[in-house]
Amino acid sequence: MEKGAGVKLVLGAPEWLFLIPALVALGWRMRALRLGEPLRVLALGLWVLALTDPQVRVGGGGLDLWVLVDRSDSVSAPAATQAPEVAAILEQSRGHDDRVFYVDYAVDAQRRDQGDAVLRGGMGRTNTANALEFALGQMTPDRAARVLVLSDGFATDELASVAEKILRRGVPLDYRLLGAGLAEDVRVGAVELPSRVLPGEAFLVEFSLAGRGDGDVPWQVWRGDKLASSGMARLKNGAAQVRLTDRLASPGAVRYEVRIAPPGDAHEENNRAGGVGGGGGGRAGVVDYPIRGRPAGAFAGRAGIASGAGGESGGVDGGESGGGASGGVE
Repeated sequence: MEKGAGVKLVLGAPEWLFLIPALVALGWRMRALRLGEPLRVLALGLWVLALTDPQVRVGGGGLDLWVLVDRSDSVSAPAATQAPEVAAILEQSRGHDDRVFYVDYAVDAQRRDQGDAVLRGGMGRTNTANALEFALGQMTPDRAARVLVLSDGFATDELASVAEKILRRGVPLDYRLLGAGLAEDVRVGAVELPSRVLPGEAFLVEFSLAGRGDGDVPWQVWRGDKLASSGMARLKNGAAQVRLTDRLASPGAVRYEVRIAPPGDAHEENNRAGGVGGGGGGRAGVVDYPIRGRPAGAFAGRAGIASGAGGESGGVDGGESGGGASGGVE
């Protein structure tokens, strides 16, 4: 029942309306109850109305669905064939008041109905977080909205910050994987660094590797522009953990980057992750991008970093721990 522009009254439990003919029949058969008196009719009407759980909704009854289509190089081929199938299904199930908006993204994001077909920023990265923030900014405040992400599941930017914004807005998020998904791909997880370190103080650098199945994955850790450590991590049930230790003799921030080169990897864009650690009590822990998992392996030392991963690197004793390589700490 329309009450005004953009405002709708809906009943959460309309089945209670079947009480009305039952009460009419009861009043006709049992006249001693005097259910036809005005006050009793009003009281019974309000009682039935309360049972139906009336709700006032602002913005109409339609739903805005925002479909984010990954157009990056890693998924361009399956997206070209699978995305139109999803669009056809959505069009068939769309309600009268529903609206569907398509956002193509790779490095940048743009609405399909507002821009040309060329993504100006290129197609070399999968900036899913940027696309989600773009969609949130385009949403109409007084309408219900939902987001559907069509991607291979490998974002190359930071998702944690936009996840909080989605939760705060109360927008449901769905996803459908395009292409082979996790098959034939190993990725680097978040690089974890302490928030503060003092000069000469030992600290941990942790990262994870994730993929499908078991196998050995070669990894390297770069400190600044120099190779600090390398080793081999063993994936067990699709995950490996590497824990590294280091200390900085002088104040200042230092960038750490983890690199992997698994043979036959399907998505090279998620083979690197990095962060910044600082001496002198400075802030640290600025991560390039996180991907699922929390792993461990090992490196230790003052100037050069000795490492251990499953007892196979750098002279640091290590052992298997939690399905991954872990090493000793100074």
